[in-house]
Amino acid sequence: MGGGAGVPITPKSLPFYNDYKKMYGEYPIAYTNGVTYDIVMAWAKAVKLAGTVETEPVLKAMERKDLNYEGVCGIIEYFDQIHNPVGGGWKEGEGWGWLHYQWQNEKRVYLWPSKFATGKMIIPDWVKDLLKK
Repeated sequence: MGGGAGVPITPKSLPFYNDYKKMYGEYPIAYTNGVTYDIVMAWAKAVKLAGTVETEPVLKAMERKDLNYEGVCGIIEYFDQIHNPVGGGWKEGEGWGWLHYQWQNEKRVYLWPSKFATGKMIIPDWVKDLLKK
């Protein structure tokens, strides 16, 4: 995830985001960069397993247990289930989780899962004011 730049979710995470930064001069802001890369690479693995780019054989390959693709953002299994091997309660078989972060002083500060926390959430004054009403 763009939001996950700098967090070692899998062994591929840091190399992906560091290569992205080398190419574009900064880390991605969108959370979809790593996910998009993972989906394309999982598709490529399914194409290789199927031996063709034809739709039906590729779909069948994506449903194979041996598709398991460990990517930037987690592990893709059966193509319809993604789990993240680390973090706050993410386990194989559970839905994929998110990294929560907040921009503070023009930098991402990771808040959750606590394993990756680099700071604490700051509640802006305008939100505090709203809570008083």
